Amino acid sequence: MDPQAAYTYSTQLTYWGTGNTASNQLYFVSTQPSSRGAICTSRTPEGLFTIQDIQTGNYVGVRGNYFGVNDGGILKAVYPSILLATKFRLDFMPGGGSIQSASTGLYVGANPEVTAPLAAKAQAANAWERFRWISIGNGYQLTSIIADLEIKKTLKLDRIPVSTGPDGALINKAGATPGQYRLIAATAELPVVPTEGKLQSIPTSRFVKATTQNPKLLATEMLQDRATTFRFEKVPNTELFVIRSADNGKAVTANVNGMIPLAATSTTAQSWEQFRILKQNDQWVLVHEASGKAVAVQTDGTLLNNDIIVGPQAWFRIL
Repeated sequence: MDPQAAYTYSTQLTYWGTGNTASNQLYFVSTQPSSRGAICTSRTPEGLFTIQDIQTGNYVGVRGNYFGVNDGGILKAVYPSILLATKFRLDFMPGGGSIQSASTGLYVGANPEVTAPLAAKAQAANAWERFRWISIGNGYQLTSIIADLEIKKTLKLDRIPVSTGPDGALINKAGATPGQYRLIAATAELPVVPTEGKLQSIPTSRFVKATTQNPKLLATEMLQDRATTFRFEKVPNTELFVIRSADNGKAVTANVNGMIPLAATSTTAQSWEQFRILKQNDQWVLVHEASGKAVAVQTDGTLLNNDIIVGPQAWFRIL
């Protein structure tokens, strides 16, 4: 018996019958005599990573984060800047591994009918949230492992390759040429976001103002004392923030298509009112989570979430 090969095969099982379990199987194989050294070697990448599509060079981000959002949770490789990439936590699970969005805590799942792209919507990793990373030297191919109750009854498994569609969405499609992806180690350390502060556009040096009379965010104010103070409220159990105007108490909202200027008009903070706040040196970037785009100052001073390259107009100071 080759215990190393047996262990590899055992980690790829997704059904163990009625008299066995994943832990029993792996324990039995890993405790067999071996003349070739260690038996237990995980083939599943584990840790915190960003994902890059090798063919396009774009990074994968999660578009939206709730069921109620159009395209909510869909994984798309459309971001040229790694700053806009979603960090994913990869962990081992019997038969493969799970993929979890670090910003929302939701797990990536594959549609069992192969009719929709991969999406981070699941509260827990179960049968539809199992994937396998296959090393190809300079990167990985990704396979979804679909094993629901009906499939288990017939001892059949669907191993469906994941590829990147024309619109950048990652989709598991039978017969498709597998995509090629690069896993880039990411840091779990998050910037310390101030509880409140005033936003200053770095390229224009103008401060952002949003009042009760005019709740639209405008980077047109020359004096810091006359700028609006914004509160940055952490969303529990996520890496997201709600940005609230201290002048009117309303949350800043942005359109998911990035075509309507940001405004402090929302009385309830839901998915369109949630942002990732990223820091590089002493400069900050606001990323609208539902659209996956950075907020940038326009020529008229309005703020739009329409930047996917994180250009100069997307950088702010928080003072």
